[in-house]
Amino acid sequence: SYYAMRFAIPTIAIWFVGLPFIAYLYLSINKPKLHLLEKRETIGFLYAGLKQNRFYWELILLVFKMIMIFISVFLA
Repeated sequence: SYYAMRFAIPTIAIWFVGLPFIAYLYLSINKPKLHLLEKRETIGFLYAGLKQNRFYWELILLVFKMIMIFISVFLA
């Protein structure tokens, strides 16, 4: 139990905070190039269907989904 928590807490932190943050940084760095075909083919799934100035909205939805999963798994 002790070792599981020592592994689980950092993993959850990386998964819930780190991945969306890294995706946001990558999208914001590449914001001027998001309309290019090359970027749409590689990372377009992160912002497909969103306005260029609202590319971060998918990340907000991702965090919301992760919170809902966390609540349903750990607080059920």
